[in-house]
Amino acid sequence: MLNRKKFASIITAASVGMMIAGCSTVGSLTRKATIMPNPPKSPATKWQTIEDVLGSGEIKPNSTGQEKLPDFSKENLGINGFDGDEHGGPLLANAFWSGILPASQANKIKVADRTKTEKIIQELTLADSKFTSLSPTERAQKIGRYLNASYLWFGHITEYHSMVQSVTLSEVFLPNELERYKKEYADYINAVNTLKSELRQKIDDPVSAVLGVRNAYENDYNLLTQSAAAVKSTDDVESALKSRAITANVTSVGIAADVINVDTGEKIWVFDVSARGVTLEATNAMLIKAMLSKLFGNTPNFQ
Repeated sequence: MLNRKKFASIITAASVGMMIAGCSTVGSLTRKATIMPNPPKSPATKWQTIEDVLGSGEIKPNSTGQEKLPDFSKENLGINGFDGDEHGGPLLANAFWSGILPASQANKIKVADRTKTEKIIQELTLADSKFTSLSPTERAQKIGRYLNASYLWFGHITEYHSMVQSVTLSEVFLPNELERYKKEYADYINAVNTLKSELRQKIDDPVSAVLGVRNAYENDYNLLTQSAAAVKSTDDVESALKSRAITANVTSVGIAADVINVDTGEKIWVFDVSARGVTLEATNAMLIKAMLSKLFGNTPNFQ
């Protein structure tokens, strides 16, 4: 026995069929064109440069005893310089002094004069052949007394070289492009699923067969399915990113530092950081900047 809904569809189809039979031009009965949803535009990308890979990203130094550092606008700090590499020591020392000079000249920090410090260290070295082999604490106490400094800073070079290496450059998304694509892709898939449901209802409707438009709806359904399958998912666009290896001159620099209380001999602060860069000068400046922000972290208005 036919239910009422199916019976009504058959009656409607039969009525439409009689109407078509009474028409001389069946082709005059047309269907409304299916409007396909627009797929999302592929996310824009760019290739990293050698500077992006070697000189970017957050430098994460290790710093111990940060809370023990004094306010160096009130306490005098002596600077011993960098040891560990004859070539890199003077270069890093210059970068260090360049970094603190503006604050020193503006009286935002109290730092012992560089020329006086170097002269005292030279005289102590000449007077005592064993001076350079003394522990940092012993040297700090000797130098500090002559400088009238409460604290002494020692710099150490842990790594300093430049050589040709293989560097991997990657294709990356421009800012906000991946997020934009994720949203547009989700909206597109929702629109596709909604339209496929509507087309399926029209395909299954007996009236579509009577009107001769079922095949057209099926073609639209198949075209929509194929088009949607060709659109890359967010996982697909991420996995499609490429990379390539190039050879380049790479600098590797590592520095460490201590701050010693001249009166007690206590090592109150220990620091280390390393990074790779394109040039030694740029890498030095990058690491010194990271170190100074920690060294004078308890000193107001240093920057």
